[in-house]
Amino acid sequence: MAQSPRSGFLVRWLSLVSVALLSLLLMMGVVQAAPAGATAAEDGPAGEAQQGREGEEKAEGEDSEPEFEETVVVTASRAEQNLLEAPASVSVIDASDIEKSGAGNFGELLRQVPGVNVVQFGARDVQLTGRAATNSLATGSLVMVDGRSIYLDFFGFVMWDFVPTDFNELDQVEVVRGPGSSVWGANAFNGVVNIRTKIPQEMEGTSLTVGAGEYASRKFNLVYAGATENKDLGWKISASYYEQDAFERKPRTLENGGVITPLPDDGTEQPKLDFRLHRKLSEDSHWDLGIGAARTSGLVNTAIGPFDVDDSSGFYYTRFEYQRRQLKLTGYVNMLDGNATNLLSFDATTFQPLAFDFDTNTIDVAVQNGHLFGAKNRLVYGGNVRYAEHDLSIAPLADTRTEIGAFIEDEIRFTDHFHLFLGARIDDVEDVNTVFSPRVSVVMPVNQNNSFRISANQAFRAPSMTNLFLDTAILQQVDLGLPEPFIFPVLAVGNQELEEETILALDAAYNRVWDGGHFISRWRCISTAPRTSSISGRSISTVPATRLRAGRWTPRCWTSWPAWGSLCRPISPTRTSVRWMTWVRSFHSARC
Repeated sequence: MAQSPRSGFLVRWLSLVSVALLSLLLMMGVVQAAPAGATAAEDGPAGEAQQGREGEEKAEGEDSEPEFEETVVVTASRAEQNLLEAPASVSVIDASDIEKSGAGNFGELLRQVPGVNVVQFGARDVQLTGRAATNSLATGSLVMVDGRSIYLDFFGFVMWDFVPTDFNELDQVEVVRGPGSSVWGANAFNGVVNIRTKIPQEMEGTSLTVGAGEYASRKFNLVYAGATENKDLGWKISASYYEQDAFERKPRTLENGGVITPLPDDGTEQPKLDFRLHRKLSEDSHWDLGIGAARTSGLVNTAIGPFDVDDSSGFYYTRFEYQRRQLKLTGYVNMLDGNATNLLSFDATTFQPLAFDFDTNTIDVAVQNGHLFGAKNRLVYGGNVRYAEHDLSIAPLADTRTEIGAFIEDEIRFTDHFHLFLGARIDDVEDVNTVFSPRVSVVMPVNQNNSFRISANQAFRAPSMTNLFLDTAILQQVDLGLPEPFIFPVLAVGNQELEEETILALDAAYNRVWDGGHFISRWRCISTAPRTSSISGRSISTVPATRLRAGRWTPRCWTSWPAWGSLCRPISPTRTSVRWMTWVRSFHSARC
């Protein structure tokens, strides 16, 4: 490589932080602050509507529909808003649902979300895709922990075991089904998952969790959290460990008598450590500091064969957040250092199993702000700079990537029952293109429990560094009827001419909240149309349409399109909003 990926990293990191702090000071000087004590939730459109609802007095004995506690989300538009008034399809799994789920990993937890397809290939290999079939390496979902992306740009996927916190530290998980690049940028292609953790002030005390299960799984989690007497400063430190044996894989006998012997699975070991400080400056201002580390081992399936990740592979992060009313500054550093060995492919130069050493450093600094124009219009805008350095043994030309993006989202409330969202984002991604991602959404709340929504938005996925710069030679063998198989080298190379993959989605939905005491019972029917794909040119594909029914009766399967198949499946109990019907039609294009 022309430049060592480690050289100058500290200098660039300090430069980006300096630019972000300067931007913060400038914005604090020119932005007119809201009145003291006023929060975004109180002054914004969501707060105005909520106050209006709270001020409505119902006559005694009047027959009206009961209203239930509202759920507030931030992932759909990067601003707090009621769940039923969000401009995208959002499901929320709160702390109570997480506790009752009994899930052992995020794959098991997120299977209850409608429109999300989850598969698990081994002890640690969980893959997730929204509104589409997933595969052994899902690349289209952006995953964040408190707004910090854990998407691995070098291979274009998510390793869920690098989330440094245990389930009992989570506040809620927000899942946006469908494209989200209009506010989050690259790789929010099929969906966005934002894992929001509790602040230390909400976890005071010491807790110890110990568990065991099938496949010799064992776990423990120790959390200590404290706060000052006035709760202004809180701190938390947690340590956890998870271990599981390999999944059993049995040989399969074919009709002709042949036997397929599967590749062996591997277990996983996942130690984690996390530290957090949260300082409350006022009712609407705070700063937050987080530092954590996680290690993992186990299999990762790829197009060139499964890699067995060594247990010395580690992920380390530092995150800082400052918020003052609607002004928010965030910055984080992700560092990944690991190595893996391929179980199927052999290096053509060493005649040994293909080794993959990877070392990546990523820094991201983001600023966003908001303005309220009266009680009917809220404008949210911001941007970020992302810089990554890569050292990949199977992609030696992969060096650095810089991404710069800016977004704007305008919410206009013409009436209490008609909200218009107009948003767009522009991203400049090194080695790819400058990409424009717009979104238009109309939300029509009927009351606190019902709403309709129609939206159209576009998103994109940037090619990973291995997509572009893969360059390694592996051995292949062919049976020619000779005593020994014929072995020859094959060069596996990326395509540096690849451009972004795009999707245009049209979405119509009806949303309703039910309350069945502490939970609601749901069923869904999925009608799936044939899905097409293309490497070059343009193709049209239809993503599964989803219908939900609430109640304890046996559901009926139906479809509006007789040519499509249908499938009924029960959904785990949850207290989030229920999407009754979704119709989505997507246009995919991948250019090269």
